[in-house]
Amino acid sequence: MTKPKVTFRNMSTSEALVDHIQDLFQKLRDTFGELTNCEITLEAPSRHHVTGHPFRVHIHVHAMRHNYEATSENEDVYIATKNIFSQVRKQMDRTLTKLTS
Repeated sequence: MTKPKVTFRNMSTSEALVDHIQDLFQKLRDTFGELTNCEITLEAPSRHHVTGHPFRVHIHVHAMRHNYEATSENEDVYIATKNIFSQVRKQMDRTLTKLTS
């Protein structure tokens, strides 16, 4: 079973967040089958910024012989993470529609 590679920048590693990512990743796998590669980068605002700056989350997935990428920014890292998986799911849906039509 392929697991996503999760990288944290400017923030501490969070097991709860990794578990959240694993759950979203598994839902994607349940829908689309084997995902060859999945890399996620979570980046907190620089310490020089004041509060209110969003987290930036980026995903790169390779599946169905295609690459899918998405980026989301939000003050809540969990929402930004959910958003990238939603964006990738939509991209994969479009690919599947093209392949089956």
